[in-house]
Amino acid sequence: FAADIYKEAQRLIVLIDDIIQLSKLDEGGLQTEWEQVDLYTLAEDVCDALHAAAEKKQITMQITGMHSSVRGIYRILHEMLYNLCDNAIKYNRDGGSAEIQITQTETGTALTVSDNGIGMNREELEQNLGTIAFSGSSQLKEKLREDTASSVSSDSADIDIIGQFGVGFYSAFMVSDHIDVVSRRFG
Repeated sequence: FAADIYKEAQRLIVLIDDIIQLSKLDEGGLQTEWEQVDLYTLAEDVCDALHAAAEKKQITMQITGMHSSVRGIYRILHEMLYNLCDNAIKYNRDGGSAEIQITQTETGTALTVSDNGIGMNREELEQNLGTIAFSGSSQLKEKLREDTASSVSSDSADIDIIGQFGVGFYSAFMVSDHIDVVSRRFG
């Protein structure tokens, strides 16, 4: 029991640090080390990290495509892909599958995560993703600050955004030129 509490506390410490770093990055106050990141190798790292969770639900994880490097911040890209794949496992059926695909397009490199999980219908997509997708993260945080000015600190508003959607999902909007979400509700 004590080991579980320690493990969860460590996870929360990392999450809080990530929240602080993303907030600073979003506001332009964080000096970051941009580097060439091989997306295929990154996908392998994420699959290794999620191996136990996938195995527990008998989810088959597959990486397809090619080695392709992009200029980015490894830690943020890792968190983004980890979050997407973690959700592909959590919201999948037992015995399902998830795939990470890296392809070259006319305009750059595309990273696609697909699964055969429960999916979302149009209303659920708009409800769960629309707020962040249609406003920049800074604008969303400002709106939350205005809405909760007297009762919640701005730091709490940042945590609420990330806690609801995940650090990786939040960071996707900071590092991507274009994001497509395609979903079909299971059943």
